[in-house]
Amino acid sequence: TTDTPIALAEVAGTPEEFAAVEAKLSHFVAGLKGTEPADPLVLTDRDINLFLVNQPELNEISDKVRVKLDGDQIGIQVNVPLAEFGWAGRFVSGEGTLTASIEKNDAVVKIKSLTLNGSTLPDEVMKKLQDENLAEELFKKPEQKKLLEAVDLVIVKNGKIIIVGKKGALSGTSSGGLGEAEDSSAEDSD
Repeated sequence: TTDTPIALAEVAGTPEEFAAVEAKLSHFVAGLKGTEPADPLVLTDRDINLFLVNQPELNEISDKVRVKLDGDQIGIQVNVPLAEFGWAGRFVSGEGTLTASIEKNDAVVKIKSLTLNGSTLPDEVMKKLQDENLAEELFKKPEQKKLLEAVDLVIVKNGKIIIVGKKGALSGTSSGGLGEAEDSSAEDSD
């Protein structure tokens, strides 16, 4: 542990910039509801971090995690305060890389590499961490699961995450999680 957390990348954006990210997400979901293939959702690390720090559902992690996309790599910075474990003023801080994919309609996010407090972890610890799916608990609600099932492919390329949906996968359903925003977006684009 350390008493000095790593400096996470600052995420500052205007309400308009955050609205633009939400609009991208809404447009993608609206496309999944149509009869034509949805345009791929293309997100930069800035988009992801803006979304992360502006979503009330993500408050628990929004000040602890940052994403950095570089080429075909997903980088991550984390600061985990240990106060709730009785170690006030202590942190586990680290940086690493992740892989992301869709397998059998489930999101799979795994650690590829990780250093904590500037040190590499023992091989046996890394092996256990690399076997864990970090996204396992993210899509448990039925409406979230349905949205995930509508995703065909996740690609990390040229510093962007590209999410490809299945044609008409959400036809006649509500996406849950994005609420009415996608409905108004779909109506506006007609």
